[in-house]
Amino acid sequence: MITIGERLKSLRIEANLKQSDVANITGISTSNISRIEKNEISPSAKMILQICKSFSVSTDWLLTGEEKNYIHDELTKDEKQIITAYRCFDIRGRAAILNAIIYEQDKLEAIDGSREVIDKHVPVITNGIHKNKEERRERDETSEELAISDRIYGMDSLVKR
Repeated sequence: MITIGERLKSLRIEANLKQSDVANITGISTSNISRIEKNEISPSAKMILQICKSFSVSTDWLLTGEEKNYIHDELTKDEKQIITAYRCFDIRGRAAILNAIIYEQDKLEAIDGSREVIDKHVPVITNGIHKNKEERRERDETSEELAISDRIYGMDSLVKR
């Protein structure tokens, strides 16, 4: 019978991660990751949820191995590595990745008949990406407004002198 520790280890190896990487992603200490993989301890409910969220697996699959891991099985090795890396990034790193996706999506939309191309070849873009795109526009507009107000303030100070 395969244990939770063995399933965790297989997820980690499949994602090409070290135990310390898993610790950084999940927030579980490296020593506890090691002890779980060696079946020295059973993970708490909180640890199980952190592992499942980090690796996009169901709790049923991690606990029993019986449920097919649909999300995880449908991803290629590269996709799994991208998701794992994304989860390690801070907010700026995540924004950079989302902006790169938006940029590539915009390029596809510029192609004639791109709607069919996008519908056929690009997975559904999440609301989070669209939200990020809107936030980027708002941030750009705010930056322009601040730059204009800075220039006006600078001119006012010159006029007062």
